[in-house]
Formats: sequence, C-alpha cells, structure tokens
Amino acid sequence: ELYQKKENEIPSEPDELISSLNKAETALDSLTSLVLEGKFDTLSKQLRGGVVSESQLRLRAYALIDSIENDEKMYAASDLFRIFLRDFDTLDRTTEAAVRQSKIDGGVVETLGLAVVAPIGAANEMLKISSEQNLGKDARINVLAVLGAATKALHAFNKAAEDAIAN
Repeated sequence: ELYQKKENEIPSEPDELISSLNKAETALDSLTSLVLEGKFDTLSKQLRGGVVSESQLRLRAYALIDSIENDEKMYAASDLFRIFLRDFDTLDRTTEAAVRQSKIDGGVVETLGLAVVAPIGAANEMLKISSEQNLGKDARINVLAVLGAATKALHAFNKAAEDAIAN
C-alpha cells in the first residue's frame, strides 16, 4: 500500500485546535485495547499516522501555543507539550521494542491476550510455547505504562492550553 498524503488543514480558530487535540487525546487513550490484546504491530501503525499523527499533533499544538497571548501561560503550555513529545517518543520506542520481542518470543503475548477471549485454547497454546522456549516478561505492562504517561501528558497540555485561551 502506497502512502497517501492526507489533506488535513490546520484550523485557524483556537477552539477548533483545542477540539482536534482533545480528539487526539481520546484516540490515544483508545489504543489501550490493542495493548491489552498484545497487538503491538497494529499499535505501532496506529501511532504512526493511523489514529494518531505526531506531525499533525505538532502542527496543531504549535498553532495553539502561538495563539496564547499571555507569555507565561504560553511557555507553560509549550513545556507541557515538550513533555508530551518526550513521552510519545518513549511510547513509540517501547512499542517498537515490544513488536521485536513478540517476533522473538513466538507470539507469547498474543497468546496471553487470547486468554481473555478463549481461555482453553490459550492455555493449550501456552503449554506448547512454554515447552519450546522460556517465557519473557509481558511487554504489555511497559507499553500500558508509557501509553498512560503519554495520554496524561497530552491531557495536561490540552487543559493548560484551553485554560490559557479562555483567560
């Protein structure tokens, strides 16, 4: 599948920017189910332009920051967005590590995720896998933690920017 550039114009109104960033926060939060199911490959694709686009987030956030008139509030919002970007980068790297690990461990994490849906089938699969190789740590825990941190950081930025625009 070839890359298709999306025609996403940046809104000029602060309220529209805030709305789009709030939607991005909701989209980021919605990825939790992929983590719980151990679908790291899909998660990685969603973080790279699927439901969340870092470049679109940057463009919208910087446009929103530029519209904040109070310098002190603008710097505070800017710092919060930098924290989000750092956390988002950590999420991306942690997800990629989980993708690599899931390819190495033969699908243990995906099988553990299957346990929620089909416990007997998952138990049989786990017996088969555990006899073949050692079980590693469950990467879902790390990915959930950094996904939570990134979502919380984006929420903090959104709230600070919204408050700065309102006042």
